[in-house]
Amino acid sequence: MIFYYLLLFLLPFWQWTRLPAYGTWTTTKVAGALALAAAIAAVVVRRKPLFVSRLLPLWLMGAYFLLSCLMALFTGFFFAQDGLMFQVSALVLVSVSAVFVDTKDRLLRSLVIIAASMLVASVFVYTGRFRYGALRPGGLFGDANYYSMAACATLPLALALARISKGLPRWLGLVTVVSLIASILLSASRSGFLSLAVVAAYYAFHQKRRLLTFSGLAAAAVLAVMLLPSTSLDRFFNPDSGTDLSTQARVEIWSAAQKMIRDHPFTGIGQGHFRSQLNDYNPNLLKEQIAHNAYLGIAAEFGLPMLLLFLSIFAASWFSAQSIRHFYEREQDAFFREIALAVEIGITSICISGAFISTETGRQTWLLVALTAVMIRLQTMDALSHPVD
Repeated sequence: MIFYYLLLFLLPFWQWTRLPAYGTWTTTKVAGALALAAAIAAVVVRRKPLFVSRLLPLWLMGAYFLLSCLMALFTGFFFAQDGLMFQVSALVLVSVSAVFVDTKDRLLRSLVIIAASMLVASVFVYTGRFRYGALRPGGLFGDANYYSMAACATLPLALALARISKGLPRWLGLVTVVSLIASILLSASRSGFLSLAVVAAYYAFHQKRRLLTFSGLAAAAVLAVMLLPSTSLDRFFNPDSGTDLSTQARVEIWSAAQKMIRDHPFTGIGQGHFRSQLNDYNPNLLKEQIAHNAYLGIAAEFGLPMLLLFLSIFAASWFSAQSIRHFYEREQDAFFREIALAVEIGITSICISGAFISTETGRQTWLLVALTAVMIRLQTMDALSHPVD
């Protein structure tokens, strides 16, 4: 279990160069491999039911990974090593989470570790801005948009931790919530601001005291805007030349992606080929760049059928989280209800961010799918232990 907790804590640090590396194996990869080995041993020794047949998001992920490999094999396209590693890492994270997090206490400890790791990650954003003068600090993530995506996705989990726990974990949740809101605004990410607004509205709408909850979150955001030297709002209302160029570049990239999809609607141009073929589809783009849109990027490289399969992973996760929330609302179990709601909101945030960045490579993206699998298993265990007469 210790290896799993270590993996959870290291998720924001996966590309931090100060952590030791062993050849091509980073510290995060080592923790993941050890957690996988421990999970396999746990399955063999403990023999607890995993209810694998009910873990639809995991099955869809496996199908997406398998078809990606088959497409690379039969179309003759080179399957990029980074793309392969991302998918393997995601499958490992979801699988080991479903194995290890099988009790209420372990789920609570997992939330504590996630909140603590993101709190530390937010400190790197402040350091980048106030110590090094970065106008759009991305901290450990190296990019403001990717940091804000991860922060918005995990913010509901910190909110849930603050509501369901007591003592130190509760204070950790509260401090993390405030720190994440301020760091998202400080990162000056427009997509991060939109996601933050949706997270606040979605969360408040599902609370009994909607107006009070939303007012509290809005007050925290307003206070951050007043205290911080620059925020995302500056890029909306006072865009500089760099912001205009960024917007224009994305429009050009999306235009090229649409042409790729029209030319290769079923198989795509091949995984890992988007950057190298970008100029062929739009001569105005002289530099290799990513799609800045998860959906266009996947459709361009893999084809529309694979995009539908990718979307089905998050649709299944979202509907599963919503169903679990309704189940625990009927059971009047605030603990699991709050966590299910947090996962539901986090997935919504990821889907919004996907319109602006490549969210399929984000660790926190698959963390939410992993927590969905955990909740499905725990709910199944609860339902079997308390059958309806």
